[in-house]
Amino acid sequence: MNNKSLQHVWSVLCSNSSVDQQTNNVSLYNVLEQIEVDKEAFDAKIKEPEKDIVAGITYEIISLFKKSNKDKKIVGEQKIEIIDPEAKILMDKSHSLEIPENSGRVRFRIQFQGLKLTVPGEYIFKVSIKDSETNEFETVAELPLQINSVKIENKPSPK
Repeated sequence: MNNKSLQHVWSVLCSNSSVDQQTNNVSLYNVLEQIEVDKEAFDAKIKEPEKDIVAGITYEIISLFKKSNKDKKIVGEQKIEIIDPEAKILMDKSHSLEIPENSGRVRFRIQFQGLKLTVPGEYIFKVSIKDSETNEFETVAELPLQINSVKIENKPSPK
């Protein structure tokens, strides 16, 4: 990465995270690599292309950034894009990112409700940053999520 003032350390796609108040360490829960979606949802999309498929999941992207000069305040921007297997951008959101003076790093956590889907396959969650020195977005991470289309059998309810 060319930008020396703001550096991306890591990003993870997970169901949930928690920060310990005593140690300030983060715990990541259910790191997401793949999810299964009922095949009928994708079949319905073929019949009615204007109809959206939304997976009813809660998830988040958590990232760690650091700066090279601890005495300088850094203000930047983080952008998250969700890209489907056909290279269509389904979401594009930017958020401000700030690391105050006397702090060397910051964790940034973005939570989401629901995931718009178009087809089965690999979706990419692209993490990009822009800071005040470069004024350009640069991709720092691409997080893959495999969406599998599976036939889900209706289980009879117990009597």
